[in-house]
Amino acid sequence: MQFSGLLREHTLKITLQRMGILDEIAKAGHIDIDHLYEVIHASSPSVSLATIYKNANQIYEKGILEAIKVP
Repeated sequence: MQFSGLLREHTLKITLQRMGILDEIAKAGHIDIDHLYEVIHASSPSVSLATIYKNANQIYEKGILEAIKVP
C-alpha cells in the first residue's frame, strides 16, 4: 500500500515512525497499541511507547486509522 501518499493527502509529515505504524497494522490487520510497540521496538529500539501513542493518535485523528474499544 502507498502509505506516503496517504499521509500526504491527510497533511501528515512522512516519518519512519508513521510508516512503520501503518506497515505493521497493514500486516497484522488488527493490533493493539502495546503489541504494535513491541513489534516496532524490536526493529527500532530507539522508538519509545510515547512516540507510538503520539503518532498513532495523530493518524487516528486524521481519519486514516479506526480505533476499536475492547472491554
